[in-house]
Amino acid sequence: MEDSERFETAIRAIIDGDDETLRSILAEDREIVTRKSSAPHGATLLHYIAANGVEDEFQKSAANAPEIARILLKGGATADAYLEVRGRKATTLEMLVSSWPPFERGVQEQLVRILVQGGASVDGPDSDGRPLNTALVFGYTRSAEALAELGAKKDNLFVAAGLGDISKVRDWFNGSGDLRDGSLSGYVAIKGGTPHMDPVAIVQEAFHFAVTHGREEIATFLMRCGADPNGRVVGHHCELPLVQALFLQNLETARWLIANGANPELQDHKRGMSAIEHVQRIGPQGARDLVGLQ
Repeated sequence: MEDSERFETAIRAIIDGDDETLRSILAEDREIVTRKSSAPHGATLLHYIAANGVEDEFQKSAANAPEIARILLKGGATADAYLEVRGRKATTLEMLVSSWPPFERGVQEQLVRILVQGGASVDGPDSDGRPLNTALVFGYTRSAEALAELGAKKDNLFVAAGLGDISKVRDWFNGSGDLRDGSLSGYVAIKGGTPHMDPVAIVQEAFHFAVTHGREEIATFLMRCGADPNGRVVGHHCELPLVQALFLQNLETARWLIANGANPELQDHKRGMSAIEHVQRIGPQGARDLVGLQ
């Protein structure tokens, strides 16, 4: 079997959850586990566990993906190997916590733990906190919590807001509700956002992180510090907090936002629709009464 053919057979075994075939290939060719794809992204086999940043047809997660990951790591896969995506390098862990297929399959959190236990840097190879920041921006709460539990740095306001640490959030403000210096220490922008913000924008962004992960106590505190339930941010799935909550199907947070002044008629320019239109076109259907639909 040609190397390229063997590599693709291994990929298909990974996404299909065919552990027997994968073990057989690794036994025949021990070096395949560190070999890179000939595709422009240059992924290793382990990257296909993340089902992200690789060929569309291979962006699938098997129910036994955790066991497949263990086989690859035990076989010598480099946990923090890079692939090229959108002009930058990324690890399997980073791609995993921004990936829908493993979340939908219900294996994302377990894969996070397996990768870190298998040698992946919990804060990323550059110690910049990118895996946790990524999980929080993409709305994967349980994976973010797993990274925090495994030792990821929690040293800025956005991370504290997303993880629900009200004590740390309060520590970033003085008694008058004004933001202290250094609140974005160590933060790495993920989706086009920028850490170079004025205090008002920082508080609004922290509010968005709190809303994204259903942290209503923190959102309430941040509103007292100036956050606007109709305020806009960049670098997230949606600009508006209410549309973000609906996009993530967080009905309780959507209900809380409307009760606290969020306007369902405002247009979210990133999504190209209002909260009302989001419910009409996409859902969730359980939110129809929240936004005034019959």
